[in-house]
Amino acid sequence: MNVSNRSDAVIETLAKMGASATAPLVAAATDPDFSGRVGALRALQMIGADVDDVAAVQLQPLLKDDNSDIRVGAAMALAHIRGPKAVDAALILIRQSHESGTDGSMAEDALVRIGEPTIEFLKAELKNNRSGSRPACSVLARLGSPGVPVLIDAVSNGPGRYQAITYLSGVRGPDAEAAVPVHQSAER
Repeated sequence: MNVSNRSDAVIETLAKMGASATAPLVAAATDPDFSGRVGALRALQMIGADVDDVAAVQLQPLLKDDNSDIRVGAAMALAHIRGPKAVDAALILIRQSHESGTDGSMAEDALVRIGEPTIEFLKAELKNNRSGSRPACSVLARLGSPGVPVLIDAVSNGPGRYQAITYLSGVRGPDAEAAVPVHQSAER
C-alpha cells in the first residue's frame, strides 16, 4: 500500500468514527506545524453534519490561511456542516472573496446546500448593503421557492435592488411565476 492509499484509508477511518473524531481532527487541521492538515479537513468534510458548532468556529480562521489548499479544505469542511456557525463561515468566505476579487462560488454552493436556514442571514446581507448582495441574490435565486420572496422584497425595499432584479430574471420553472410580475414592474 503506497503512502497516498494509506492516507486515504486513515482519512476514511477517521471519518467513519464520526463526531468522536471531530476534536482531534480540528486540532490537526488548525496546527500550523502538522503536515496532514488537508487530510484532517477532508475527514471533517466527510463527517459533515455531525461536526458541532464549536468545531465550526474553530475552523473559521482557516478561511484566511496563507495556504490556498487549507482555505479550500476549510471551506469544503464548513460547507458540509449544517447549522448557524456554518452559515456564518460561508458568509465570511463570500465577503472575503468579494473584497479580494476572488471566486466565491464555493461559499455560495455551501449556502445552497445548507438550504432554508440561510435565508435569514441572506436577508440581513441584503438589508445591510454589505458587499455580499450579488452572492446573496445568487444563492436566493438558486434556492428557488424559499428564496424568491426575499428577492421580491429586495426589489422594493433594499439596497441590493438591482442585483435582486438581475437574479429574479434568471429564475426558471414554477418559481418564475412569482418573479415575473416583479421583474416586469421593475423594467417600467
